Amino acid sequence: ANGGKVGQDDGGDILFTLSDGTTKLNHELESYDAVTGRIKAWVNVPTLSALSNTSLYIYYGETAAANQWNDSGTWNSTYGGVWHLSNGSFADSTANANHGTNVGSTNTTGVIGDGRSFNGSNQNITAADANSLDETQTITISAWIRPTVHDSNWRTIVSKGPDDNS
Repeated sequence: ANGGKVGQDDGGDILFTLSDGTTKLNHELESYDAVTGRIKAWVNVPTLSALSNTSLYIYYGETAAANQWNDSGTWNSTYGGVWHLSNGSFADSTANANHGTNVGSTNTTGVIGDGRSFNGSNQNITAADANSLDETQTITISAWIRPTVHDSNWRTIVSKGPDDNS
């Protein structure tokens, strides 16, 4: 089925476990191509050691399996929001459901996957104000940015507040 790949067109049968083969790991399946078998998944690995190898197993091929992914379990309550911005999706992968709204950005190819292109002036992605995005929270932001214009004007990467920079 599915070109000799996994058992379900949407990759719902893909399962990640620890090396014991039974301890299921929460994961989010960002994308799966049933024709090529290409997968992009985010797997919540409980611990990694710099001193020893960490082995994971991936199982697939069970057409009757219930969907194995667990987005909100992958991104636990310490995450205010997770947006991958691939393929035009602005959905928040956390249980907080702080989904984004696109204002004019377009798809582009990034260094390690899909990305978004902004014109530098009036294009953005917005999410509604939410307690889980409170500015009193400790935050980490990860982004790959490639400006095409280098000038003295500031460009905002992430902000919380009015969009008029006041």
